[in-house]
Amino acid sequence: MGPLSASCAIVLRVPAPVWKVGAVAGRSYIELSELFERRRLPRGTPILLDATMRPVEPLTSWFRAMGLAGYGPGGHRGQLVWMDWELSQDGWATVVLRHTRTGITTKHLLGSAEHPRTFSFAWDAHDVVTGYAPNGDYTWTITAESVDGVPLDFTASGSFKVVRKTAPHDFNDNGSLDVLQRDSEGVLWRVDTSSYDGSLSLASRRQIGRGWQIYDRIEATGNLGGTEVGDLLARDRSGVLWLYQGNGLSGFATRIKVGTGWQIYDKIEAGSDLTNDGRADVIATDKYGGLWLYPGTGNAAKPYSARKKIGMGWGIYNELTAVGNIAGGAAGDVVARDKYGLLWQYLGKGDGTFAPRTKIGGGWNTYTSLVGVGDVTKDVRPDLVGFAADSEYLYRATGDWRAPFARAQQAWLHYPATGTTTLPEGESTENGSALVQWPGGDGDHQRFRFG
Repeated sequence: MGPLSASCAIVLRVPAPVWKVGAVAGRSYIELSELFERRRLPRGTPILLDATMRPVEPLTSWFRAMGLAGYGPGGHRGQLVWMDWELSQDGWATVVLRHTRTGITTKHLLGSAEHPRTFSFAWDAHDVVTGYAPNGDYTWTITAESVDGVPLDFTASGSFKVVRKTAPHDFNDNGSLDVLQRDSEGVLWRVDTSSYDGSLSLASRRQIGRGWQIYDRIEATGNLGGTEVGDLLARDRSGVLWLYQGNGLSGFATRIKVGTGWQIYDKIEAGSDLTNDGRADVIATDKYGGLWLYPGTGNAAKPYSARKKIGMGWGIYNELTAVGNIAGGAAGDVVARDKYGLLWQYLGKGDGTFAPRTKIGGGWNTYTSLVGVGDVTKDVRPDLVGFAADSEYLYRATGDWRAPFARAQQAWLHYPATGTTTLPEGESTENGSALVQWPGGDGDHQRFRFG
């Protein structure tokens, strides 16, 4: 089998109940135990049943399903790569997948008593436990052994590639939302998320580095510097602006100084393409209410061109969020919240300016921070997450400017902090930064920065 390509097609799969060894109709416990032992699978591994409570045919097809998502076909929308092999004699096969850039490697055992010479494997780029697999090149290698466990003189290999559109808050290049958390000791963390059946939850957490307390503003920008993954802008307390280009490995390249004098701004937002040129732009409001546009260039050495003043009177808002194209218009949009908790929509015209504002609704002062997170629900529309003091809610974009967001859905993005200094209750945000408090022990709070 030669190299194949994957376009991450959306595939709906039929739900099936999952049972444990010994609970499968028509199969004795001893028979199943021997079957699992012969294939070196741990006792208690899930077996898939159809609607009649019979094993899915062929019986060992769950090996393929377990390679997909660890739980079998559960009705989620998968991103699948299908592979098939046929041997000249009966046996079992082992497939090893390796992601070239990161070295992430997984092993999958294939076999079927009904079809001992035919092996099919469908690899899913989404796992409900570990999250989404990273973009890029993958290699596969298959080896085989006889039904008695004797290695066969057979091996084959090939490759495929997973490609997704760059997401504004994706720092490990796997297409999913990453939440940035800065703890009270200045340690920056990246929390990867997983979206399943419309919900949004945590998948994994990794430390990025120390010393981030020198910044009073950290902003996720999307692809600002020309890489294939999301970047960061960080402003230090003297007003110097720094670019951190994502390296696709959950971290960032050495910072680049890209501006001075940015202390004049009380809000900085990025990630939305306001000029309709395919590049993320930066907007900022000064302390007099002026709104400024910095068009993105895609060049890390100079990631934005000269600023343009595109509005006045924006001092009435206490939250400004670049959300991307939420209403199906010409370009990226912006939402802004006033002191009364009303959320307003500014539709981008594609030239860096906006149509007259329209009211989305009230009650948005519940949230300490609103973040445009990109398309986390995989419906080709960017979404919004509201962070409250002890909870998070996901708002899916509808593509309709008259009602741009669907009803709120509970999200689970709080990763309990460990080994960090707690802050006294009541200590809240810093000037211009989106800092969110999470309950800690004994009434204290952990404080994190969400990019």
